[in-house]
Amino acid sequence: FENEKIKGQIEVTKVSSNDNKLTGDKKGTPLKGAIFEVYNSNKILVDEIPNFLKEYINTSELQRIGKIGMNCGTDYTKIFNNKFFYSRLDHSIGVALIIWNFTHDKKQTLAGLFHDIATPCFSHCIKII
Repeated sequence: FENEKIKGQIEVTKVSSNDNKLTGDKKGTPLKGAIFEVYNSNKILVDEIPNFLKEYINTSELQRIGKIGMNCGTDYTKIFNNKFFYSRLDHSIGVALIIWNFTHDKKQTLAGLFHDIATPCFSHCIKII
């Protein structure tokens, strides 16, 4: 059996395993502030994704920039041979994760996530003209 590499999305949510008498949370309640650690096959930590980012990433404002490419519109022409689509949302999540990695500061991490939120379509086309 061999794994096939595919591109896609995965959603993981940490939930409580039991009822919590102190907070009143029931078994299966999503844990706020949970941090996910992603390890490679050599058991080396390769990523740490704070749970609080998910609620912001799933907003309509950030999902909108998931449809805006980083390549100044060249994704939509045959002139350039772009191998993959890299969105403003992909970029913003990457920036947020880099900031989180170095600071573990929620406000700075959210600032990195939101830094391109107002970007309109084809906003950087002038750079290549």
